[in-house]
Amino acid sequence: MADTLAEAFVSSGLIEREDILDALGVQRSRGGTLDTALLEADLLNERDILDVLEQHYKLESANRGQIERVDMGIVETFPRHYAETYRMAPLRISGNSIRLLVATPPHPRVLERIQKRIKLQPVAVVAVEARLHDAMRRLYSKEPPPRFATLLESLAQRPDTPPKTTFPVPELASPPEELATPQEELVTSSSPLSSLEEASTAATTPAVLIEQLLGACSEYFQTVVHLSYEDGTLSGQGGRRGTQEIAYPLIVDDWPELLVAMQQEEAHELKLVHTHSEHVLDLPTSTPALAIALRAHQKIEGLILGFGPDAHNQSQRLQELVAVVNQRLDQLISEPEEEKAQETLPEPEEEKAQETLPEPEEEKAQETLPEPEEEQAQETLPEPEEEQTPETLPEPEEEQTPETLPEPEEEQTPETLPEPEE
Repeated sequence: MADTLAEAFVSSGLIEREDILDALGVQRSRGGTLDTALLEADLLNERDILDVLEQHYKLESANRGQIERVDMGIVETFPRHYAETYRMAPLRISGNSIRLLVATPPHPRVLERIQKRIKLQPVAVVAVEARLHDAMRRLYSKEPPPRFATLLESLAQRPDTPPKTTFPVPELASPPEELATPQEELVTSSSPLSSLEEASTAATTPAVLIEQLLGACSEYFQTVVHLSYEDGTLSGQGGRRGTQEIAYPLIVDDWPELLVAMQQEEAHELKLVHTHSEHVLDLPTSTPALAIALRAHQKIEGLILGFGPDAHNQSQRLQELVAVVNQRLDQLISEPEEEKAQETLPEPEEEKAQETLPEPEEEKAQETLPEPEEEQAQETLPEPEEEQTPETLPEPEEEQTPETLPEPEEEQTPETLPEPEE
């Protein structure tokens, strides 16, 4: 079995290794899943991709037709904030189980928590990433990002085929009764922090992680905005107003308070002082706001701005949410660096060990001890001993073991020993 999804695609014989490497390069630069890069480049069709995803993840798959026929009433069982937090969309309920559409396999702890909350056994069903966005649009009126909207339009022109494989539903252990009490159920389901902690473990890219953070922050603020930081400039990346997504496509370089917030570890209080904030965000200049920096390995990655907190103590809650995200950003952003270190560092060390250490030792061993012995034993044992003076022969006799020296001594004693005595 292939260790990685990319290897699974190559092993399937459906695509060449060079094309997979190109798709991986797109995934690293633009984010998203590998299937998104493959579909955008039209390297594979959706059906072939689903076949590989099924076999690699050992999950059922869902195609376009199944998503288009989803029952809209299912959102009462699986509300929007569950879908946004866990990056899943409900597909159908069968008996005491619920099929949940995913782009990547969720962590088992996430499935256990969902089972405790909705009292149904969750079963992950894999689909290409674009179909997950399509399901979110159909069920929750959440418009997909422009990249996926374009891809969905392209997929609509391509043929759709039904899935071929159905895997048995895995049985999850029932949660202990003491952990599934109604009182605790109410507490855990109302905690954006606990939901983010669990959902963040399934985030595979920083973009997915930020989306989860915005969903959690929208529980505490009227409006939440994400600003990315690159080349000394803050750029708006969008945000949330309640359940509604908002655009914030502005470049911010003249807000001194944001620069102060970037230098602090804790949340910083802001005041709206620019008219663009009032017009774009539709907020009065008197709206209170908090800003806190997103960091990966102590490097500034951006800012989260929360406008109109619903309570006076939201600063601490915002810091707790961002702390979870920063910790996960360390892991997500460090992965390529670790791979690079593994690829580049071991080779020079091995070469150095092989070129500088072993070779001189072998040369030294071969030049000083073994080679003269082999030459004497195999080629001209009597001649070298006659040519050498008695000053050199006694030294190797003392250093070397009696395994090699006694034989030449017994053969050559009548010829060589009388000469040194004279």
